[in-house]
Amino acid sequence: MPNFRKFTLSSGHRREFITQRCVNQYLLFISDRLHKVRRLLEQHTADGTGLPAEHEDAVAKLLYHAFHKLFDLERIVAYDDPLVRLDDGSPERDFIMKVRTNRPLAGDFAPALLVSKADALREACVTARAVNDAARAAAGIPVRSNEVDLAVMTRLLESIRRRKLTPPTIGNGEDDGSADTPSPRCDVSGSSNSDPTERV
Repeated sequence: MPNFRKFTLSSGHRREFITQRCVNQYLLFISDRLHKVRRLLEQHTADGTGLPAEHEDAVAKLLYHAFHKLFDLERIVAYDDPLVRLDDGSPERDFIMKVRTNRPLAGDFAPALLVSKADALREACVTARAVNDAARAAAGIPVRSNEVDLAVMTRLLESIRRRKLTPPTIGNGEDDGSADTPSPRCDVSGSSNSDPTERV
């Protein structure tokens, strides 16, 4: 049985799928997580101290998801590629792992304080999105499209299909100079309950 080549999207192809709809889904996902945290905190004290263990774990997981997507959203609104998986040892990864594992959630990691930080970062992303889009438009630089270009998607799917049907041969690999990294995947249904990226 032939060992078929693994197909990965180039950086340029990935950007075709980071649309305005995708940015909106990041924002909805983050807002949904923060809303659930607030709902849990309302059942206890304002700063989240004294949370039962099962609620503390739930709050930590929700905040972990929110900040993970916020850090990628910062890059997306700046027209950079999302990392999807944060680099080991990076300040961002260290922070979200502390959010996920530190117990109790107190001091700098008190839930109410983390929600405040997440809210501020979310608003900063919303502002940066508007500013960056306006600056690009004024400079005649293409702005992120509202939806995926169906013609581009069709060509890409045809390319994937051809690659899957073609057994690999020595020397026929294509190199576009981009890193082979996992691609972001957005749920075009608009649901705020689904994770807009697939982490590795």
